[in-house]
Amino acid sequence: MYSEETVKKTRKYFRKYINFIEVEFVNYEGLNYYIRIDKDKKKDLFYLRSYNMNLCGDFKKDLINQEIISGQTMDIIYDILNKAETNNFDCSKNKDTDYVQFIDKKGNREYKFNLFIPQNIAFMADLFFMLFSNLPKRMFTLFEELTASLSHNEIKYTYTKPFKFDLFKGDLTKVFNDKVIVEGKKYYGEKRVRFIEKINNSYYATIDGNNKNLYTVIVDYDAKTKTIRMGCNCPCEFFCKHMYATILSIRNKELFKYYKVRYIDENSYTMYDKLFSLNYFLCIGVEDEKLILVYPNGQIQSVFIFDADGNSMFEVVEDDQDKSLTKYIKEYKKS
Repeated sequence: MYSEETVKKTRKYFRKYINFIEVEFVNYEGLNYYIRIDKDKKKDLFYLRSYNMNLCGDFKKDLINQEIISGQTMDIIYDILNKAETNNFDCSKNKDTDYVQFIDKKGNREYKFNLFIPQNIAFMADLFFMLFSNLPKRMFTLFEELTASLSHNEIKYTYTKPFKFDLFKGDLTKVFNDKVIVEGKKYYGEKRVRFIEKINNSYYATIDGNNKNLYTVIVDYDAKTKTIRMGCNCPCEFFCKHMYATILSIRNKELFKYYKVRYIDENSYTMYDKLFSLNYFLCIGVEDEKLILVYPNGQIQSVFIFDADGNSMFEVVEDDQDKSLTKYIKEYKKS
C-alpha cells in the first residue's frame, strides 16, 4: 500500500548517498513502487534502487532491490534529459491511481502524469527504457504500458483497466466512440439485452449479437470510489456496443434475471467451477438437452443436463415466473 511516509523513510535511509533521480508509481496497475538512482559519496558508483511498497506497508530495508549501474548508463540518462525542451511538466488529474512522478534532483526537473507517457514528453520513453532495463525483467511489462500511447497501443490497456467513472451519471461520450454509441443505442432499442442482473458488486449481462452469437458483458463497479471496470467476450478490444447497451439497461433500472442452477452432487463431481458463495451457476436457457451456463469470466458454455441414466445432474435454484426450466427438466425425465 502506497505511503508517502514509507517514501520518506526510504529517503532517510539513503541520505548517505547523493540522490540523482526519484520515480514514484502510485497505484499504477495496482502497483505502488519507488525507484531511485544514487551515487556513492566515496566511490564512483551509481546504484539503482527499487522498493515494492505492495509487499509491506512500512519501510523494510531487506525488501530493497539494488543494482549497480554504469557511469555510461548515467551519461545516456542525462544526455536524454539535457535534450529535453521542458524542465517541468504536470498533466496529472488524479493522484490516487495510475500516477507517476519523476524527479531529477541534479537538473531540477519534475514530471507528473497519469496512465501513459504524454506525447509532449515522449523523450521520457527513452529514459524509462534505461531504468527498466536495469530493473527485474517482470517490470518491463510496466514500461510497455507506460509507452502504450506513443506506440498507439493504449486501447489494449485502457480496455482492461479500472478507471474513475460514475456508472449512472458519467458522460458516456468520454468512454465510447460515436459509432459505438449509435450501434449500442440500436442494440438497446432492439432489446438485445436478454439478461442483466447485479450480483454482489458486478453487473452480468448477456447480449444477442449478430449471427446468433451470444456475448457476456461484466461491469464491476465500486459505488464509493466510483471506479468501474468493464469487459466483454466479443472480439472487439475496445469499449463496445454490447457494453453501451448494458449501461443503458443499468441506468434505466432494467432487470432480466438469470436462471440459476446448482450441480446436485458437487462433492463427487469437480468438472465445473463453483460460482459465487452459493455454488450456483447463471443459466440463460436450454438447447438440445443442454444448459447454457455463464461462467464467472463471462464464458458461455453448454453442458449436459442429464446423465446416462436420464437423471438430471442439476437442480433449479431460481426459475422464471412460468417455472419453464423446472418444467422442461420434469417433462424430459417423464419421457
